[in-house]
Amino acid sequence: MKALLAICMIIASTFVWADKAPAPLPPAATAVKGEVLEVKDVPNYTYLRLKTKDGETWAAVSTAPVKIGAEVTIVNGAVMDNFESKSLKKTFPTILFGSLGGAGVSAPVVARSGPAIAPVKGKVLEVKDVPNYTYLRLKTKDGETWAAVSTAPVKIGAEVTIENAAIMNNFESKSMKKTFPTILFGTLGGAVGSAPVVGPAKASDGDILIPKARGENARTVAEIVTKGTELKDKPVLVRGRVVKYNSGIMGKNWIHLRDGSGSAANNTNDILVTTNNQAKLGDILTVKGVVHTDKNFGSGYSYKVLIEEATLQQ
Repeated sequence: MKALLAICMIIASTFVWADKAPAPLPPAATAVKGEVLEVKDVPNYTYLRLKTKDGETWAAVSTAPVKIGAEVTIVNGAVMDNFESKSLKKTFPTILFGSLGGAGVSAPVVARSGPAIAPVKGKVLEVKDVPNYTYLRLKTKDGETWAAVSTAPVKIGAEVTIENAAIMNNFESKSMKKTFPTILFGTLGGAVGSAPVVGPAKASDGDILIPKARGENARTVAEIVTKGTELKDKPVLVRGRVVKYNSGIMGKNWIHLRDGSGSAANNTNDILVTTNNQAKLGDILTVKGVVHTDKNFGSGYSYKVLIEEATLQQ
C-alpha cells in the first residue's frame, strides 16, 4: 500500500466525482488535435471546448494561457463520462483529461504526483457489485487496496490484474454509501485487445448461447476473430449480447459482443464493434459492419480484429 500511496494523485477540491464518473473507457486517443472554440479557467485547471476532426469535445488540462482560435494537441489523454465540475457548475457527458502537447509537455491532470501506475496484481478478498461497476478488495504485495472495474463476474479468491489504472483519493460511492480513502480505477488485465472486464462466454458462467445471425455474410464471433485475415475489409453480420458498452469515444460508441462461441483461453469469444448507434449492457443485437485488423488506438489499446462502420439491424 505504501507504494500505491506514494503515487496517489492530488484530486483538486474543485471537482466532485459522481459514482459513474471515473471508470476508465477504452481507447482514449494518445493525441487529440483541435481548434479551441471556448476557454474556461478555474483554479488549477483550464477547460477547452475543441473542434476536432471527429466533432466537438471538451478537454481539461493544467492551467494554461490558451486562446480561442489556437490549434492545440491534447496528449496522455483519459476519457471520463458524466464528469461534474463544481467550479463550472456543469456536468460533461464526456470529457478528455490530458496535457497540452509540445515542448516541455506538462504532466497529465489526472496523474500530477507521479508516473503512470504499473499494473497492480492481487487476490480478490471481497466483491461488491453496483450498476455498471464491480468493486474489488484486493490483497497485493504492498497490502490491501480497493479497485473498481466495469461490471465483471469476479469471484472471491481469484487472482486479478488491474491495468490502465488511475488512483482516486477520498472517492465517495453513492451506490455503496462508502468513501474510499484510496481506490484504483482501471480494467481487468488480459491479452491486449480482448475484453477482460467480463467473464468467459460459457453457459456455466451465466452467459447466453445466442443463435447465429441469418443472412448474407452472417458469422459467429469466433469465426470473425479466427478468420480476421480472410475477412479483412469485408462486410459481416453478427449477433451477440452486449457485455461492455462505452459511448462517445472519439466520436463513436464502443460495443463488445459475445455469442457464446469461441474461448476466453485464446481470446476468440469477444469482438469489438464501433458504431454511431446506441446500445446498453445486456442487449442482444445484430450488427452489420466491416472487419478491420491490426488497429492501434494508442494508450496500449490495440485490436487484432474488430468491426467498424457498424449499424444495428432490425
